[in-house]
Amino acid sequence: MAEEFFPYESFRPGQREVLKRIREEIGLSRLLVLRAPTGFGKTAVAIATGMMRSPAIHSVRTRNEI
Repeated sequence: MAEEFFPYESFRPGQREVLKRIREEIGLSRLLVLRAPTGFGKTAVAIATGMMRSPAIHSVRTRNEI
């Protein structure tokens, strides 16, 4: 389902798996923290998740980015 909301034509390695895991965790009403390196595409994953009407998304910077 999230794939239809993904903001790009293709996925980077690992993004499809992360979206699947997010769907599973949201279905179980669990908290999920995504930690991935620069360039992974966390923002694209967040956009797709938000478009699925997930309960909440909280995005924060890491200490290295402050």
